[in-house]
Amino acid sequence: LEERWRSLKHTSEARERGLEELVDDLKTFRESGEQLRTWLGGKEKLLAILGPMATEPALVGSQLQQVALLEEEMGGQAAVYDQFITAGVAIADKCTPESRDADNINGQIEEVNKSWDKLQHRLGERHTHLETTLGLSTQYFSALQALADFLTTATERIEAWPPVPASAPAAALIAQ
Repeated sequence: LEERWRSLKHTSEARERGLEELVDDLKTFRESGEQLRTWLGGKEKLLAILGPMATEPALVGSQLQQVALLEEEMGGQAAVYDQFITAGVAIADKCTPESRDADNINGQIEEVNKSWDKLQHRLGERHTHLETTLGLSTQYFSALQALADFLTTATERIEAWPPVPASAPAAALIAQ
């Protein structure tokens, strides 16, 4: 009888620890999920209002810094994202496979994963495009400046030439 009581007590304690872990996982999953959804939604809106890419090198550089800051923020949220995934997987593993609860948890994980991946992709894509644009824009504005310098010098040289007479006899005199 005493051995059965110890066994029952041990089983009860193990289940209590399991339930406490499950409650902690559920709390972490809910809180980190809410935080991630809010943060991801805000960053999606921010990306939507960033507008088109600039063409002037200084403005492109500024936009590149904005994207780098967003990427840094995303890196800061990675711990919350990892907690969410870890807690969700732990909960789903304890659910009956293909139950409504497991489907619900997996659906929430999938939703956040899609939003996370979409934001990550959009940031990476914009970063790449901005870097390419910065290189091309810098080359363009350097060539434009070189052309402006050349035209200024050429204009000064042309203006230093003697005036050309308007009449044909005067042109003949200049030619002699």
